Formats: sequence, C-alpha cells, structure tokens
Amino acid sequence: MDEQGPGNAGLSGVPALKDEAGLYRQLLLSGLITPQDVVAWADRQILNLGALPEALVDLSLSGGHRERILTALGELGPRELSEAGFGLYAAWLLSLLRAEPAQLFFVTRALHRLACQDEAPKGVKDRIDMLDAQLHLAAKLPYIPVSKVEAEVRKFLEGWAGHAPTGTEPQRPLRPPVQFPPHLGGKVPDPD
Repeated sequence: MDEQGPGNAGLSGVPALKDEAGLYRQLLLSGLITPQDVVAWADRQILNLGALPEALVDLSLSGGHRERILTALGELGPRELSEAGFGLYAAWLLSLLRAEPAQLFFVTRALHRLACQDEAPKGVKDRIDMLDAQLHLAAKLPYIPVSKVEAEVRKFLEGWAGHAPTGTEPQRPLRPPVQFPPHLGGKVPDPD
C-alpha cells in the first residue's frame, strides 16, 4: 500500500497510527466500540500529532457516521491488520474475555469474521478456523468441555497480544456486545 497516497500525507513515519487505525476499524466492525469512540480516538490523535493526515481530520469531522468513519480508517491503514495491529485486536478481545468469560462465542466469531475476510495476518486463518470449529463442536457435544476451548482461545489471544506495541492496552472496559442464551453459557439481558 502506498503510504503517501491520498489522505496519508506524513503517515509513513507513524506506523503505530496505521496499526491503531486498523484496530479501530476492526473494533467498530465487530461492535466492540461505537462510532463516537472512534471519533474520540481521532481527536486524541490530532492533539498528539504535529503533522495531521487528512484522513484523520476527516475521521474527526465525520459526525459519528459509521460509513464515513470506516472510509477514513481505510485511508489511514490497510484492511489487513499487521502483526502489531492483530496483536492490538487480540489484546482487546482478551480483555473482553477476561471481563466477561461468557463472551467466548462472540470473541471466536469476531476472530472468524476477520479470518474469513482475509484481514488477519498471514498464517493465522487456519488456527482461527480450528478454534471456531472446536467451539461449535463443544457447544453441540457434551463430552467436549467448553472450558478447554476457552483455554485454547485465551492462549492464542495471549500469544498474539504479546505482538501489540506497549502502552496500547484498552483505555476503558469493553462493553459486552452480545448476550447469549443460558444453554450457550451466556446471560439473558435484564428486561429493563
């Protein structure tokens, strides 16, 4: 990808910004954050950077419109996450899983979506497909413990979270995006 293309003026010296843009794109697509969270991130970046990429300004001025945000994020970084970007994504998913273990199905679905759209780093897709298949079997077959699959997913995420740049831990607790029925190990939302 041409780092000096439209909207990316001055972006070649800011690889962390490209990785974070890819991360925020995936988090928004996965439903882990809101468009307003992405705009707030862009505003923080504008305050911290001297030379502003045009796409970052577009992101800040998007008014919270999801499609405009996704377009601007696409200009800031490639669709496919780098190893560092995937490490950031893994760290966010791991923090969600630690805070709410019942979100295991959501976490594996988010990983699987990333792999199916060829947005994960090379060599990761097969492992993600295997974890997703194991979880679906564990949900259907009583003799395969879901806890064993959860441990494998955690180990996978922990390994990749180690590729994340330091100082990029989630800024706030993630909100659980989906609630699963009790027979799948989740909680039923309160009626109010």
